[in-house]
Amino acid sequence: MYGLDVSPHHVKNYLAHSLKRLNLDYIDLYQPARIDLGIPVEETIGAISELVQAGYVKQIGISQVDAETLRRAHATHPISLAEFEYSLFNRSIETEILPTARELGIGVIAFGAVAHGLLAGNWTEERIQKNKGGYIPLFSEGNIEKNVALAKKLGEIAAKKQMTLSQLAFAWILSKGEDFIPLIGTVSPAHLQEAMRSLDIHLTDDEVREIEEAIPEQEIAGASFPNMQFRNGKTVRG
Repeated sequence: MYGLDVSPHHVKNYLAHSLKRLNLDYIDLYQPARIDLGIPVEETIGAISELVQAGYVKQIGISQVDAETLRRAHATHPISLAEFEYSLFNRSIETEILPTARELGIGVIAFGAVAHGLLAGNWTEERIQKNKGGYIPLFSEGNIEKNVALAKKLGEIAAKKQMTLSQLAFAWILSKGEDFIPLIGTVSPAHLQEAMRSLDIHLTDDEVREIEEAIPEQEIAGASFPNMQFRNGKTVRG
């Protein structure tokens, strides 16, 4: 699905072509979007490490790996940033991955803050019917209705605090620590400006607790990401 190809030879070729197209001498961060389980992570990160030594890359990142793979990658070459899906509808990294990243001094890039739109607000019955289904379990029939109900509870908290639901979602991530960098995915300048205002929101411990209690993990219906793995450049659903 992603056209994944992180073999050692190809990650070097891709960088060479990118530098040429961009007319640059180096890039600040080289971060494979996914890791192919059919290729030892040491080989992929090792190849990028050689690019660091040659001066073409400044820092190395990694994305969507488990704690063990993160350790192996970091042992091959220091990892500066690790990117994971993280939202009120997916807090799975808190168990092992986040503690590992913090132990190793690796910053965390959080994508999916608004949970594929669940925390973007404005969910009407018509919109629920239109978005029902797809490969994301959160939106499967029987799940989306329950999850929208949870999101609406959070929307009430956001309204009480005079902020939008998406601003609250970003502010919640920012409350988790200075080592978090939330990604904003939008094509709308207005939505970008709205999300950026979350930088001025500072949640107290009590407010964070109230937010998390509004969406208990045990009440979330379905996963927020399809269970997929990559082997030899192919996507394999779990």
